[in-house]
Order: sequence, then C-alpha cells, then structure tokens
Amino acid sequence: MTKEKLENTLRKEMPWITIVFAIAAILLTWISHASIRTYTKDFVLPMGFLILTYLFLIKKLQLEENPKAYGYLIPILLLLGSNFFIQVDEKNQFLNGIVLPFLTSMFFLSLTNQHYKIETSFSAFFQIFPNRLLKNLDYLPYLYKDKKKWKNKKLESIGKGILIGIPTAIVLLILLASGDKYFGALLTKIQESFGVLCNLSFYFRNLPLFSLFFILFYSTFINIRFQKESHYEQKEKKEIQTTYISTILTIVNAVFILFLISELSKLTTNFLQLPMEYTYSQYAREGFFQLLIVTSINIGLLVYFFYFSKIKEEQGPWKKLSILLILFSILLIMNSYYRMGLYIVHYGWTVLRLQVVLFLTMEILLFLYIFKKIQKKESKKEIWIYFLTMIITYILNVYVCNEPFIHWINKSFL
Repeated sequence: MTKEKLENTLRKEMPWITIVFAIAAILLTWISHASIRTYTKDFVLPMGFLILTYLFLIKKLQLEENPKAYGYLIPILLLLGSNFFIQVDEKNQFLNGIVLPFLTSMFFLSLTNQHYKIETSFSAFFQIFPNRLLKNLDYLPYLYKDKKKWKNKKLESIGKGILIGIPTAIVLLILLASGDKYFGALLTKIQESFGVLCNLSFYFRNLPLFSLFFILFYSTFINIRFQKESHYEQKEKKEIQTTYISTILTIVNAVFILFLISELSKLTTNFLQLPMEYTYSQYAREGFFQLLIVTSINIGLLVYFFYFSKIKEEQGPWKKLSILLILFSILLIMNSYYRMGLYIVHYGWTVLRLQVVLFLTMEILLFLYIFKKIQKKESKKEIWIYFLTMIITYILNVYVCNEPFIHWINKSFL
C-alpha cells in the first residue's frame, strides 16, 4: 500500500481513532487523581489502556493480523499483572518503564506487519515513538487542510465547532459567575451536584495531561499504521579478518589467565607472595558487581563477532579462542556465585543479591548457547532463544525480587 493510499484509508478511519483515544485520555486523566498507588495510575493503567484501545481499533478497523504475535501478550500481561499480585520493587518499576514499552511495540508491530523481525526491534521502536509525535496531528479531521479530499465534512465541522465553542463557553461562564454572585452560586450548586463533571478548574488544570495522553496514544498508533507495509531487512554482516578477531580474543584471554592465577594465589598459599592479608569476609564483599560487568562485556564481544560479522564462514584459531573465553567467563561467574554465597550465608538475602544471582544464571545459559552456536550452523530461531532466556529471567526478577519474598526466604532458610 502506497503512502497516499494509506493516508486515504486513515481519513476514513479517523473518526473511530479520534473518539477512542479521546475517551481513553479522559478516563486516564480522571484516574490520575484517584487515591491509588502512583506506579499503578501513572504507568500500569496507561499501558493497559493503550493495549486495550489499540486491540479494539485493530479489530474494529479490520486490520490484517498475525495471530502468532499474540504470544508477546504473555510476558506483557505477566509484567503488568505483577503490580496487582506482589509489591513490585522500585528498581523493577523503573525497569518496567523501559522493558514494557519495547515489548508492547514488538507486539503491535509483529501483529500488524508480516515483515517485522525481532532483530530490528530496537530501531523499529524509535520509528513509532517519538517519531512524528506532533506531525501526525495533521491527519485529524479538523486539522486536515485539503478539504476537497475530506469526505466527512460534517464531522470536520462538528470538531471545529467543539474546539471553538467549548473554550468560549467556559470563558463566558467564568466571567458571568465572577460578575453575578447569584449566577455564581447556581454554577457552584451544579458543580457540587455533578462533582468533577462540572468542575471547570479541573478541566483547565488537566488539559495538558489530557493532551499528553491523547497525543501519545494517537500518534504512536498512526506510526504503527504507517509501519504496516514496511520491510525490515536485516543488515548485511561485516567482513572482518579472522586475524583481527583472533588478536582481540588472545589479548582478552591473556587478561583472564592473569586474573585466574591471582585468584588461585589469593585463595591458597599466596604463592605470588603479595603483601596483602585477606579474610573470607573481605573476599565475599569484593568485586562481584565488577565481575558481572566483565562477563557482560564478554557476551557482547562474542555476540558481535557471531551475529554482526561473517566470522562463522571463516577458518582460523578464532573458534578455540572463543571457547576459551567462554570457559574463562563461566569460571568468573562461578567465582561470583562463590563470593555471593559467602556473603549471603553471613548477611542474608537482599533484593539486589537475588537479582545478581538471577543475572549470573542468565549469563551462564547465554554462554552455553553461544558455545553450542560455535559448534553448529546458524538457526533462524536462535534469536528467540536469547529473547526468551532474557525475558523469562526478567519476569522471575520482577516476581521474586521484592521485600516480602526476601523476608520469607531469610526467615525460612537462614
């Protein structure tokens, strides 16, 4: 479908799109003043409304769907629903603010675009938000400039009339109420009878919030509609000389050999004869966060070599060096497990310590899969294994890394 045809289709769909998102924005504006948890009303409910309104419009406008995309709803609903079953940790609330928008964009792009690929999810996200955030308002019926092409002129006239009439009426009511006390008392009585529905100051105060909700919902949906026919082509892998990669891996492995020799000396007889005294308490407290970062860098190097270059097609010592790096990385993870275990035995679990253990476990699974990849040919579905490993780990993190659960395991097992 060409852009011109899509624009013509949008003009026909615009009444439903405008009405649905206006209602959603009004409801969310009212909910924002409810006496409920901030995280619930400022993030969970808006995300829930966004998903429901988008699904309603996709069904109502009879857009072509990819049924397999509904699998994305499982992690999305588990993360949104966690707020109603457990006390989500503040750090996880922040992380949900990053993870859920990405998952939701992947869901709707996959649902409406048969060419969508998970490999392009990061770049595709920024194509639907905040791209054309205000520019898309040009497609609203009462803002559209080419009147000859707009068929529903009555709706356009009503929209313009509402935009001008309501603000004018509000200004007149305020002026009349301030100039006539009796009329002001009447308006006060009406306001008391109907509550927030007639609270003029409420509308003035919350007009920016309403506009924010409406523009975010509306503009993002329009971008998804424009992405419907986009072709997401995977970038061609770079040709990198095996000597270049082998040199990098050799240097990195040399660093880990030196570190492991140091660890062995520290934990045994200090055969390196360094003038430092170590206790197990000091050993337990030291360095596991740095080791996490180190192993993450190793994963990044290996993923780049195998997924963004043609190294798999080349011969050379890179394979043995890669396996050696994986082995060193797993040893470092075991080292981190040991340090964390010593610390937990003496001081108990905390949210952060449990998150570290989960992340270490995820890293081991990823390293084992990379090791398997070195031995076998590339699979089209392997990207899903990485995705599922990370998303399952993250969902576990949300559900178990919270203070009530930590209190329970400390009381039960320590």
